[in-house]
Amino acid sequence: MRGRDMRCAALLLMWAVMAAGCGRPEMETRTFRLQKLEAGRAGELLQPYVSAVEGGSMSIVNGETPALTIRQTRAALDRIAEVLAEYDRPDPILTLRFRVIEADGFETDEQALGDVLPVLRDVLGFDGYRLLGETQAIAGAWGETRQTIYTGDQDQFKVYCSVGEIRTTENAGSVRLRVSLDNLNGEVLSTEVTVPIGRSVVLGTSKPLRQRGAFILTVEPTYTAGG
Repeated sequence: MRGRDMRCAALLLMWAVMAAGCGRPEMETRTFRLQKLEAGRAGELLQPYVSAVEGGSMSIVNGETPALTIRQTRAALDRIAEVLAEYDRPDPILTLRFRVIEADGFETDEQALGDVLPVLRDVLGFDGYRLLGETQAIAGAWGETRQTIYTGDQDQFKVYCSVGEIRTTENAGSVRLRVSLDNLNGEVLSTEVTVPIGRSVVLGTSKPLRQRGAFILTVEPTYTAGG
């Protein structure tokens, strides 16, 4: 809701309160602690609701956790709470689960691969899969992570990830990732992709060594906080 729409909503709220009864409406006082918005910006956003009924007031409480103390009708305060729930949300933090898998010519370990196995079978056409290793990283929008995965055959992989925009929706959202996978012989694969949050996705596959199977990198982003 922006500009004109918010002013219209405030006017409708004022008319509803005036129609609900005669005389001066009953006023209440409520304090709203802010999670992300600066107190001044939040005050500007909420001013139409604070002024919807005569006698409304707002004071800014500065401190480690900024807050707004607002005096208005219960209906106006409830609407203010809804507006803050929409606009004053903390930035989401994600847990990124990376798995390195080797494919072709292996007996598939269904227990180790778990929920990623149907994704592999839907996207790829190899005969069998084995999990070489996995790691997890925590990051927010525009953050970077570097993780090392050690395997049981004296190899190791490094996963480099740059997190772009995180879009949150009622159905979970998505995140833009730029990822590269290296091992001791150099770069295995790199890609940039938008990944649905809460789903396992195959980021890429590569066969850099003749004597080894194909290497596959998957990722599953999930909300750690703020989603």
